[in-house]
Amino acid sequence: MGRQFRKGKGKLGQRVDSHWKEIVRENAQWELFYKTQGIIPENEFEIFKKTCQENLPLTFRITGNKNHAKEISKLFINNHIPKLSNIDNAKPFAFPWYPNNLGFQIDLPKSEIKKNPNYSSTQQFLVIETEVGNISRQEAVSMIPPIVLDVKSNHKVLDMCAAPGSKTSQLVESLHSGNEQPTGFVMANDSDYRRSHMLVHQVKRFNSPNFIVVNHDAQLFPKIKLNNEWLKFDRILCDVPCTGDATMRKNVTVWKDWKIGNSLGLHPLQLNILLRGLQLLKKGGRLVYSTCSMNPLENEAVIATALKKFNGQVKIIDCKNLLPGLITHPGLTNWEVFGKDMKIKDKLDDSHGMLKSLFVPDDVENLGLENCMRVYPHDQNTGGFFITVLEKIDDVKENGKRVNEEEEEATKKQKVEVDATQPAPATEQPQTTEQPQQPPKELKHVKQNKTKLP
Repeated sequence: MGRQFRKGKGKLGQRVDSHWKEIVRENAQWELFYKTQGIIPENEFEIFKKTCQENLPLTFRITGNKNHAKEISKLFINNHIPKLSNIDNAKPFAFPWYPNNLGFQIDLPKSEIKKNPNYSSTQQFLVIETEVGNISRQEAVSMIPPIVLDVKSNHKVLDMCAAPGSKTSQLVESLHSGNEQPTGFVMANDSDYRRSHMLVHQVKRFNSPNFIVVNHDAQLFPKIKLNNEWLKFDRILCDVPCTGDATMRKNVTVWKDWKIGNSLGLHPLQLNILLRGLQLLKKGGRLVYSTCSMNPLENEAVIATALKKFNGQVKIIDCKNLLPGLITHPGLTNWEVFGKDMKIKDKLDDSHGMLKSLFVPDDVENLGLENCMRVYPHDQNTGGFFITVLEKIDDVKENGKRVNEEEEEATKKQKVEVDATQPAPATEQPQTTEQPQQPPKELKHVKQNKTKLP
């Protein structure tokens, strides 16, 4: 909703001729782009568009340790769901795909729940439990990546673009889901130091000794030495900056701001972050790449390029079995690349100056992109999302060198002295090198904005 004020004279503190102007939920370029891609079947496009123009329903998940969370869940199910079920259109339910029935949706916008006296007791419950940290108001689809990452208590976990921290909170909860104190940790990173402080605030209610916040450009996340060994992560979440065009039900400014140039500009940044994440992943480890965008230039094009660069040493794994009851669609194996002039570009024509990584690769049928997961708003009254689960088969790159060997060579070039003859102290802190591995030559470092896109 955009706010506009007209100039005029009035008393101090008094607004004169002010009015609210609704943002028009239409964008001709967005509609042309997605109709041309054929992502949504022609007979479904109007309902898809209509759903995108509506406000999101209220969703939340219950946080904390298992026993406490079950008590809060039982309280909501017994005291509030029966009341809401008797009111037209509310339709409260637990997500069938969220573990232990701890994720819920009420099929009404939060603004209506606030205003309608019939929902006053539920609204009060949500406010109180949110304030004390028992409930996290989180969009349904954004709960998916931490679930398919499948974090265990002994895992070393990196969240590369963590702020504002709702997914990070899920990762910390998963780490502590067992009965014993976890031996792993969650390292949450964000490139903006102010948003990094937000992470501390978001997760501090867990009082976890296994959580650390760092502040680095994810494209150049430094190598870390722990106990005299280079640290490799068991699990990595790459929820990268994106155009957020699948969040237009919540962020209505997307309707007026959407243009194809945003995706073209973010593509190399997203690819750099993913490549760095795969370098930091250990053999047998799992990385989840996700965006709140439906644009294949930010999704399948990025995944396809990363798979080719790792030359068969990384594969997509199918994790739909972890999400029972969630309607998902397979990843795309064909898409069109638009230029800023909204004209389709030819892969074989070099005159347009577009990155080759934007286009469908020749061997796309061998990459397994159909195992990527797409979630569309009109299927289950949600936002849109893209999720891909990647597994590292081996620490080998295209040139045959193992990653550890390359890192050792890079360390020598950077003149970082490591005295291997002296044993590491028992309380040794992680060490980072000043200059990590650089991105591939054809993809130069992309300067990030200090505010994450929606």
